[in-house]
Amino acid sequence: MQSSAQAGLQPDDVIVALDQQPVTDVGQLLSILVKEHARALITVVRNGHRLFVAADVQTQ
Repeated sequence: MQSSAQAGLQPDDVIVALDQQPVTDVGQLLSILVKEHARALITVVRNGHRLFVAADVQTQ
C-alpha cells in the first residue's frame, strides 16, 4: 500500500472526485473506495488547479 504522499497527494489538496465520481465529503469518498478496485484515479484541486493522481488503494 502506498501512502498519500507516495501517490502524489499534498497537504491542503482537496479531493473532488474518485474514478470520475464526484466526492463532496469523507463518507462519500469512503463509500466509493469500498466498491473500487486496487487502483483509483483521484481528481484533486491544488492551488486552484485541477489535477489527476493515480493511486493504489487498500480499504481493509
